[in-house]
Amino acid sequence: QHRVIFEAIDNSQYRNEIELVVVGTGPLEQELIDLVKALGINASIGSVSDEQLLEHYRHADLFVHAGDIELEGMSVVEAMASGNAVVVSDSKDSATSSLVENLNAQFKHGDAIDLADRIDYWLSHETERLQMAENNRAWARKRTHSVSVRQLANIYDELAASGTLAVGAIDVGAPIEGAKASNKSD
Repeated sequence: QHRVIFEAIDNSQYRNEIELVVVGTGPLEQELIDLVKALGINASIGSVSDEQLLEHYRHADLFVHAGDIELEGMSVVEAMASGNAVVVSDSKDSATSSLVENLNAQFKHGDAIDLADRIDYWLSHETERLQMAENNRAWARKRTHSVSVRQLANIYDELAASGTLAVGAIDVGAPIEGAKASNKSD
């Protein structure tokens, strides 16, 4: 869905001010580089070190995820944890739309014009964008691994205390009630 992002930037009122960074490489890398050149947008595409990735997160004004299918949304969570405002696809097959509450942080999947409108909105509303970024950072802090483990342990403790948690083992050597036993030595 890189094409959607590229076309959105091409249609943005901030087209000449946007500096797009696409992190990662793959079989479509040269095709994407060619498309960026054909559109004449300011973009860099390629792999980066972990340190460089953190720098990109720190300096980004906006993080866009346009994928139609995303199981976990880890890059979006990373961007949120880094204090970025984010815009994600509303695709029903992507977990990323469940990560954002603000409707201006979602665009119609596959719709470059709608994405351009969202990009323009957030770049035009700096105070709101910075507030969203801070809200995202706070949201991510509540979802660290250690916090999640504690929350899950608390759920198990509550279930065990209420008697609704059943833990058991089956003795496979014992006959099941109603079943006929057979003697294989006959």
